[in-house]
Amino acid sequence: MTRQGNWWPTEDQTLLLHAGLMCVDDALDAWHRVEPRLDLARLDESSRRLLPLVYANLREHQSMARGPGRLAEDYRTAWLWNQRGRQRATEIVDALARAGIRSIALKGLALIVTCYRDAGARPMGDVDLLVPAELAVPAAEVLRGAGWTARHALTPAFLEVKHAAPFVGEQGEELDLHWRVFEEACAPEADEAWWAASRVVDVRGTRFGVLAPADQLLHVCVHGAKWTWRPAIHWIADAVSIVRAGDVDWARLVAQARARRFTLRARETLEFLAASMQAPIPREVLMELAGVPPSALERFEYRVHSGAHPRLGELPRYWCNYLRSRPGGILRPLGFARYLQRAWELPSLADVPARALALAARRLRAPRSPGRAAGAPESSGSG
Repeated sequence: MTRQGNWWPTEDQTLLLHAGLMCVDDALDAWHRVEPRLDLARLDESSRRLLPLVYANLREHQSMARGPGRLAEDYRTAWLWNQRGRQRATEIVDALARAGIRSIALKGLALIVTCYRDAGARPMGDVDLLVPAELAVPAAEVLRGAGWTARHALTPAFLEVKHAAPFVGEQGEELDLHWRVFEEACAPEADEAWWAASRVVDVRGTRFGVLAPADQLLHVCVHGAKWTWRPAIHWIADAVSIVRAGDVDWARLVAQARARRFTLRARETLEFLAASMQAPIPREVLMELAGVPPSALERFEYRVHSGAHPRLGELPRYWCNYLRSRPGGILRPLGFARYLQRAWELPSLADVPARALALAARRLRAPRSPGRAAGAPESSGSG
């Protein structure tokens, strides 16, 4: 089966995933098949992020041939970086708690404290924290007081159309402050169910909020199933780790996927995990998702997320997000222009055409090559 999108692994990446996730015999077999073909000095970033996982799974076995030295280096780098990241996250979570702001850890941080048995097995590029939407501005003030600099002004317009904002620490650390879980679902009530089902885990005296396993799995799958310039193949390892950790409420996952119109991406990703990664996903769950006809918006959105758009940039994504937030928006082009004004942080609606033309001109001047197209998303978040 040929799958759309660049979030699916190549043959070598599949073997790396098997080497990092499977039981010892299958893992060693996968490593011995892929290792002779790897040029570790020139490995693509998506594959390199899998090396600590491979090392953590196979480090006790001497039959890894020439790989252990480089893999050990990547593992140690990931472990040290994650320790620093978790310490910074601890400081922020504690500071937010003192200000009366609850938070939920997302992506890598949440997975490391709940699913991965080894803190060095899963590289964490940045910290992702979710706060209640109505407390996003006070949370940003807490971050600023702790030495973090916002890359965007959290204006009411920005908060309405975006789901997160990046912050940079004093030593170049990166943090994404989220007030919505998904970029596609920015309605005020979008995350009430996530907060209601969230849990708290204690890590060395700090209480981290985390999503319920079913919600965490849906987040990983939907977030991972998007075209980006640097494919985030590690979503597969994340999802498998969640499933193997157990306690996934499968009925909840299906219900949430249906309520949020994510059934198509949920079905595609879970079918892949079951077939290619031997993830223990109940067959009846896959059958139930397959029996839900995806909406026209879901199908269009899937096509939008399945490739780069060198001539349109992120306009198709914005259009999908606008339709989700404004039912019937297709009949109100002026409403979409206002949406773009907010997304592009423009002072006036009259500035939208000029900005659109400027972005189009930049894309036209950009060379057409396998490289990143102007306006294309660079990554789905390293998390």
